[in-house]
Amino acid sequence: SLGTYSIAYELSNLPTTEISAPINRALLPGFAKMVTPSEIASAYTNAVGLLALIALPAAAGIFSVAPFLVPTLLGLKWLNAVPLMQILAFNGALLLFHSSMCSILIARGFPARVTISNACYAAVLLLLLAIFFLFWRDVGVVGAAYAALLTSVICTPIYIYQIRKCLELPASLFLKAIVRPLFAAAVLIGAVRWALPEFEQSMSVIVTVAWLAAGCAIGFVTYLLVISATWWLAGHPAGAERILMQRLSISLGHRFRQRFAEGPHEKH
Repeated sequence: SLGTYSIAYELSNLPTTEISAPINRALLPGFAKMVTPSEIASAYTNAVGLLALIALPAAAGIFSVAPFLVPTLLGLKWLNAVPLMQILAFNGALLLFHSSMCSILIARGFPARVTISNACYAAVLLLLLAIFFLFWRDVGVVGAAYAALLTSVICTPIYIYQIRKCLELPASLFLKAIVRPLFAAAVLIGAVRWALPEFEQSMSVIVTVAWLAAGCAIGFVTYLLVISATWWLAGHPAGAERILMQRLSISLGHRFRQRFAEGPHEKH
């Protein structure tokens, strides 16, 4: 059970942990240099929005394709890790928001608030683990996953409150930043779960991999279309989507200009 939980935790949190490290390294010095409240509010909204754009679809994608992902990567003997991965994927997304808000608080000179928030998280987690162990022991190691997810859900308002208390940033900024990615991630789950069949152990490796690839493609396209449509319907406001679009256009434009400039030289 411990091995299954460890494997599920590592795989489900891999996308968000790989995302959180470089983002947190950028948040610390960035927020430490800011002065005006409007600058801090804008940077906070953009940071949360960018995290939501990446973390929420990653969690939704893992949740949707986990029945095919686990047998592809680990084999049939690890199928018990599927429900754990589906639960812990969303826990990983919430932990990414927590760690980023902690980085912002530390950067603005409030490390004690981070300690208090993390202590509350640990206390709630231990309490829920004890409750599951004492009253719902039959659920097994899945209970630990539910305890972790419920702890993250319960404690998210605590971290948002610390941001509001210390930086005077309303909770509505957080909600506005995640509403479109959250809706698009929900549509992603519905589309992928509708398109993919139920996994059966009799499926061959080729069929399993094919359905996994199809689920990833459907999820990517669905999320991209929905997030673009909701952003456009909202009047394409300034925020994470616009920043991402500008960065992509700059990157693609630079590559095209570079290829165009190198073309005649290579022919000559």
